[in-house]
Parts: sequence; structure tokens; C-alpha cells
Amino acid sequence: MPPEPPRPVIGLEVHVRLATGRKLFCRCAVDDEAAPNATTCPVCRGAPGALPVPDPAALRLALRAALALEATPSDTLAWHRKHYRWPDLPKGFQITQQGTPLATGGRIHDLHADGCWPVATLHVEEDAGRFDVRDGALHLDDNRAGVPLLEVTTPPCLHDGDAVEACLRALHATLVAAGVTAGHLHHGHLRADVNVSLAADDGTPGPKVEVKNVGSFRHAADAVRAEVDRQRAERAAGRAVDPHTRAWDGRASHRLRAKDETAYRILPEPDLPDVVVDGLALTRAAHGLHRPLGPWLRTLAARPEVAGRRRLARVVAAVAAGALTPATADPVLAGLMPADMPEPARPPDVAPQVLADTVAAVVAAHPVEVDRYRAGDTRLLGWFLGQVMGRLDRRADPHAVRTALVHALAP
Repeated sequence: MPPEPPRPVIGLEVHVRLATGRKLFCRCAVDDEAAPNATTCPVCRGAPGALPVPDPAALRLALRAALALEATPSDTLAWHRKHYRWPDLPKGFQITQQGTPLATGGRIHDLHADGCWPVATLHVEEDAGRFDVRDGALHLDDNRAGVPLLEVTTPPCLHDGDAVEACLRALHATLVAAGVTAGHLHHGHLRADVNVSLAADDGTPGPKVEVKNVGSFRHAADAVRAEVDRQRAERAAGRAVDPHTRAWDGRASHRLRAKDETAYRILPEPDLPDVVVDGLALTRAAHGLHRPLGPWLRTLAARPEVAGRRRLARVVAAVAAGALTPATADPVLAGLMPADMPEPARPPDVAPQVLADTVAAVVAAHPVEVDRYRAGDTRLLGWFLGQVMGRLDRRADPHAVRTALVHALAP
């Protein structure tokens, strides 16, 4: 029998526009219909001396997303500058949360099947502008520069185009139901970077190729299938797959540039110091609601005929802001739910010893990643969480897994 083709290993980086109506660090309006460069100011265009001021509404929406995806918020809000050269970056850097995500862990539940996909990280960042080449000239539009984005990343846990499409549809429906984003795909409110590799003989992911800025569910699935076929053909011809970045035009992909992580220079944002945010603690308290919010949000997302979605989102926001406590929100939530809606259930518990043994096994199996984490690459915590959740068939409480991992990975 011919050997089985190498298995695809796929991770997602999904950029979701937050529905604030203004940019992340200035007061410019967000208007998808505006004329080019009409909604800009010295802050979002990087004029000397212009200082950024974070929009609290964007952070509240990002925390609401963390609730909807059952993620664990960080204790610290930290910002970084990501420097790189590209025509659509008017400041020469992007303000993001490199290394200190807003939240980690969580899951995206399949709305039409009994399954879910783990979430690695959630973080807030500003969008770049856009450019295109017409008539031999470069045309720049900075209206999109500074628009608030939530980036949701997954571990490399998907294995085909159908799973990628289902995961993106479920994420989109959940965040729209939670009031986090308007979700208009034709305006680029959700764009996915798809990281595709083929498993090596020992099952570990091979060299990664990133397909950037895919703007529809079907195109994401098609881009994955095309990239898997391309990489398999390269291997069959005896050629190595080199890490690089590609663009998808709706029919095929083409190479953009080499995948060189050293091209980025990451520095702390000097104008936005690290802070401990009270809203994060309030969001943690909201996780203690007697009736967990995530399952109801997913049920409402799958039932657009139910009119309670916006009211539910307002209750979530009220808890995160401290206007409602978990105890007072519980009867309010119960009153919003249709009589025929089933009670949401928490995931079944995993025995503490089973969880401890699984965490220990994952840590022992990945010494290189452990060393990187202990050297300061804390982004790997989400990757470790995905590994543990996968071994436990995603049955464990992600908050318990994260706590166990932080303890096991401590130097």
C-alpha cells in the first residue's frame, strides 16, 4: 500500500474588528465608506509628538470576548511597539500586546457539532493602513490605520480546510452574538492568517507557511487545501518546504516574502506604561456567575431568531463594569433566556491526578519549549494549554489547566 500523505497541521491568527466606532488610540471615527485618508489625525499617522490614549471601550469589548470564549484574563495590561517596514504602516510600528496577551486559554465551540477548538491567546492591537498598486503607482489609504482589533490565536490544532472554515464560522457567530464585532466580512471585520505545515515523521509540525489576510470562510478553506497540495507536491519532488508568507487572491496564492522573525523589532511602548487594570479583576469575577455565559452565547449565536442576544451582551458588559455582581446578574440572565433553551453545563471535571499527570507528561515531552518559556517567551503558555487540552479531549476546565501549567513551568 502507498504511504499515507503527511498530515496537515494548521493554526489560526484571526483579526476581529472591535465595534467601538472609533480608533484604538485616537478619536478618529471608523467609517468604511469614507474617502481615502479622510479619517486620520496626527496620532494614527504617527506625527512627531502625537501621543496615543487607549480607548476604554475597546478594552471592555475585548474582555467581553474573553468571557464569551471562556478565556482567562491577564493581571497586567502591557503594550509593545512592533517595528517593521511595510508601505501600509504610517508610523513605522504597530502598537500591540506582544508577549503579554490580554487573555489566554479558552475555546471556540462548534455551533453544529459536539466539539470545540482551543484558544491560545487574545490580545488587542491597532490595524495597519492599506495600499494597492494601480497604474504603476503605489496608492496609500490610512483610514484603517489605528482601527481596534482583537487578535484570537489557536494552537496548531486543525487538520483540514473544512475544520478551518467551521472554526472561523463558530468564532464569528460567537463574537457577533456577544456584541464584540459587527462582523461584516465585506468590510474586513474578520480576517484570518492561516499557518499551514505538514507533520514530520514524528508528528511534530514541519516548516510553517503563513497565508495572510484571508477575508472569507470559504476562501480560508480553499487557501488551506491549495497550500496543503502545494507543500505535498514540494515534498514529493524532493524539495524542502521553506517558511515564508503568501497572499491569497481568491483562486490561488502567491509568495510575498520570506518568513523572517528577525525582521520584527519588539520594544515596550514608552508612552503606554504597563498597568494593573481593575476591569480585568472584574472580568475574573464574572467567570464566577452561577450560570456560565459561554454556552448561552453559543446557543444564542446558533439561533438568530432569538432576540435576547443584545440584552445578554449588555448584561455581560454590566458585570464586567461592576454595575452587576455575579449574584445579582444570575436572575437577570435567567429572565433573558427563552423557556425552551436548555440549561448550559460546565465541562465535565477531570480528576486532579489525571490533570497533573497530563501536564507533567506535556512538560516532559517538550523541553525546548519549556526552556523558551522559562527564558521569557510567555506566549508559549497558550501553546502548552492547547497541548494539554488536546490530550484530555478538551474535557478539562481551561482555567484549572492554566493554573497547573503555570505551576509546572515555573523555574
